[in-house]
Amino acid sequence: MSMITLYQTPTSFVLKREGIASSLVIDRTDRGLELRSNEEVATMGLSSYYKLLYCLIGLVRISGETYLVVATQAVNVASISDNAQILKITECDFISFKTGYGVKQQQHGGGGGGGKEGDEPPFHQMYQLLNSGHFYYSSTLNYDITHSIQSQFDS
Repeated sequence: MSMITLYQTPTSFVLKREGIASSLVIDRTDRGLELRSNEEVATMGLSSYYKLLYCLIGLVRISGETYLVVATQAVNVASISDNAQILKITECDFISFKTGYGVKQQQHGGGGGGGKEGDEPPFHQMYQLLNSGHFYYSSTLNYDITHSIQSQFDS
């Protein structure tokens, strides 16, 4: 299973996956998404390494702020075929488009958390749900865990 490396610039998040010739660039100002070649991404001045990720869950906008939702920990729970692995998400993070910091960094004084000590972030319930250990995904692009095996092979 290949990991995704999350980089950031002052205006973008960049997600690079091992063995893939292009990277996903997410604009932090207008939330635009685009694929760019790794050669082009290398010229963007990736200023800070953030962390290794298992998967990008999505973008969520809550209370006027946008967050990048990512799986930071996952465990392999099944192998369906030679390459189809099913993973359980055991930890996720919400990374602010405004500050560039994730929940963990904000909780440990990493910066820009805003709010008073003890205040719950606006996404607290969603954060608890995603970290509950009840969410699964496939690390294989050609396997969809939302369909039965029969429907995937009936073509």
